[in-house]
Amino acid sequence: MERGYCWGLTTLLVLGMGIARAPATDIPGWQHEWPAPERMLQGRDPAQVQQFLQWSAALAKNPRDVNALDNRAYLDMEFAKRGLYRTYWQWLAAKDLEAAVHINPKDFVAWHNYGDLNYSAGDFWMMNDHSNARRAVTAFTRAIALNPGSAAAGRIWRWMTKPMPVPTSQRR
Repeated sequence: MERGYCWGLTTLLVLGMGIARAPATDIPGWQHEWPAPERMLQGRDPAQVQQFLQWSAALAKNPRDVNALDNRAYLDMEFAKRGLYRTYWQWLAAKDLEAAVHINPKDFVAWHNYGDLNYSAGDFWMMNDHSNARRAVTAFTRAIALNPGSAAAGRIWRWMTKPMPVPTSQRR
């Protein structure tokens, strides 16, 4: 009962404030084949939804706004962490980050987040498709080159240079 009450209250607040009423045409990068934005934003933190819509409005005015691309991509990645629509959010984040690094190739945040997104997305190992891993390594390498002293660069470097575990069958 309490859980249903929380969902109902959150939905009422989101819809009542008009936060989740953005048509897909108002959100740059939204694909018409995707579920409606209202549906994908349902149950999300209202403050994050409001920020997402504000960054989307900024992108509608100026599609080359790197700050808006970086920030909306971060929210896309946060939304992708839970819920039914993970792939859609990851795709939107990837497009935002790809646009950001195309506009400003020296954007450390975009390169770092693009690497993190591709690493988190994983690979299709059974299909011998390692494209996400290659994109992650490329993006992380560029992030390290741009800001080698950052804590994030240190974590990335440790991840990239960590030795692969030896399968049990090959151990002596």
